[in-house]
Amino acid sequence: MQRVWTLALAGIFALGLVGAARAVEVQFSGDWDFAFGWADNADFADHDGEDDFMARQRFRTQAVFAVSEDLRGVLMFEIGTLEWGRDSSGNNNVGRGAGGSIDTDGVNVETKLAYVDWAVPSTDVSVRMGLQHLVLPDAVGRGNPVLNSDVAALAVTFPFSGRVGLTAVWARPFDAGSEDGDDRNLADEMDLFALILPVTGDGWTFTPWGAYARLGAASGFFDYVAGLSGANSAFFEDISFSGGDASNVWWGGLAFGLTALDPFSLGLNVIYGHADGTDITISGRNSQGNAFSEDVDFRTAGWLLAATLDYKLDWGSVGLFGWYSTGDDAGDAQDGEYGRLPAIGFDNGFAPTSMGGPGSYSIGTDTVFSATFLGTWGIGVQLADWSFVEDLSHTLRLTYYRGTNEHEVVEDDHALAFSGEAVYLTDKDQAFEINFNHLYKIYDNLNLILEMSYIHLDQDEDIWGDDEDADAWKAQMLLNYSF
Repeated sequence: MQRVWTLALAGIFALGLVGAARAVEVQFSGDWDFAFGWADNADFADHDGEDDFMARQRFRTQAVFAVSEDLRGVLMFEIGTLEWGRDSSGNNNVGRGAGGSIDTDGVNVETKLAYVDWAVPSTDVSVRMGLQHLVLPDAVGRGNPVLNSDVAALAVTFPFSGRVGLTAVWARPFDAGSEDGDDRNLADEMDLFALILPVTGDGWTFTPWGAYARLGAASGFFDYVAGLSGANSAFFEDISFSGGDASNVWWGGLAFGLTALDPFSLGLNVIYGHADGTDITISGRNSQGNAFSEDVDFRTAGWLLAATLDYKLDWGSVGLFGWYSTGDDAGDAQDGEYGRLPAIGFDNGFAPTSMGGPGSYSIGTDTVFSATFLGTWGIGVQLADWSFVEDLSHTLRLTYYRGTNEHEVVEDDHALAFSGEAVYLTDKDQAFEINFNHLYKIYDNLNLILEMSYIHLDQDEDIWGDDEDADAWKAQMLLNYSF
């Protein structure tokens, strides 16, 4: 009898699973990317015997579990980026980026997104909660440098009408001590609150927004930024903290888009941000290679203006784009006050170019200058998506950029990277970048991309020394399978 009951319960459980499976519609999508090719002098230094060739892959797969139009869950997993033939830095093929070496058995599946979308019953209010991609408003099409990243967040959208809505966001980007028990330290976390008000008209969009963050000096934010720094970026090898209470950071911005003047289209982003003082100790090396340690009351305030103007043609579009962001002032930096717009996440950032910035189509070499381009100004022209052969398109982009940070900041050893830059540009440094990218649609779901880029960097020898900058370039073939 016990065996009969066991079989009966097993059958009921199986039927329950079948019923649940029928109630939930599962949809899969993904981007599976491969990249092969060469990139030389990505750190603008000429290395003897440098291995310029790379072969890598990254698989992102998303599953949507929809019960109805009002309720769904989303999971996205990522494998990679895997370098062919490489393990995870001797970690026995365990961890991010593992599994590229012989036998390929890497423990390397990462959680990219995990959130639930649901509608409040009997209302038009929608809620998204969990690990999600959050980007603050952008009408230029090149990203928002303040926040354009995956983050743990709660976002609630209130549609007032078909033309006006409001989105309220709470995000927690950092919390170094989420289980502090009774001895909680409020300076070990960062909370972000934002309000976004999109207004849509006939041929135009107008989106004012504001954000506030409570930043703890020991939250992990400065460690995160330090880990992103690269060549000539900050003169530090490590950041340590002395005291440091939580400080206030706030932003105000406006994104404006205009398409009513077809074939012309215009995009404009204006952002201002301010961060109050936080006591930190900066330790590292100066421009002469000597170690230093300095206590500063870290503060920063700055703004960014970015715009794009495009003219659509039958065979593509012609575009002019530019940006200006404030840089560091030498007198203020000596007291720990910087002049750049504060930024939080740098996964995608601000991408005016596809090698100097994070604008590669998928997993090609990029962000060799900066993830945000804060502390610079630039201007560029492009022929985008022009095509004379079916399924084959091209983009040619020429960009000039220069630093807005006063060169005395470097000479006095007060430069600090906190905006995701790999190269710190002063007002005496400049660069010129060429991007020539091609896309061939093999199938509707399979694209072949060729990215070719060249960057000439001219840094002032009186500031940086007599080492000659090496020009950077890449020629890489990318294959994207999307479904």
